[in-house]
Amino acid sequence: MAAAEEKHQQESKTNTKQLSKLKSDQTDMKHENDEQKKQIATVTKKLKKEKKAYEKEVKQRKALEIKVDQLQKELAAAKATAQANKQTAQTPRKTTVKKDPNVTHHPPSQVGTGPI
Repeated sequence: MAAAEEKHQQESKTNTKQLSKLKSDQTDMKHENDEQKKQIATVTKKLKKEKKAYEKEVKQRKALEIKVDQLQKELAAAKATAQANKQTAQTPRKTTVKKDPNVTHHPPSQVGTGPI
């Protein structure tokens, strides 16, 4: 009977030690879990910030692309206008000067027509 009592006490001590160890491990795991949750929250915040910045950049890029397209259209229109103006300037023009019937017209003399 004494041996059985001794064995029971020994098992009880072993069980108490194991329970204490398990509780300690559980506390350690809880701390690790909390730390991992904090890390995940931090990473999540960073990702949200980066996503927001990326979306802002995408909007800005799209706005710039639209602006570039508009400027390219304006440039093409300006080139077309310039080309049309150039062609118009190259065609000979008829000078339509109305002569005053009250004035006698003589061709200008090349002699003595310099600055005074």
